[in-house]
Amino acid sequence: MMIGNSYYPPRYFDFFDAYEDEGVFVDDPNNTEFNADWKAAWFINYVTELSQHFRTNHIMFPMGGDF
Repeated sequence: MMIGNSYYPPRYFDFFDAYEDEGVFVDDPNNTEFNADWKAAWFINYVTELSQHFRTNHIMFPMGGDF
């Protein structure tokens, strides 16, 4: 697993133009679309797996795009 998508955010974390099947990050537990629990767990797992491919404790993790 490498950062193969250039500097775009990982799946489920496109903050500006969320994909229809993914939705935006909703952290209000009273909202019927609440998804912060599984999105946070997914992101922690993603970064943990990604960190196994680097020799340092520091990883630059760009999350943006030029369009």
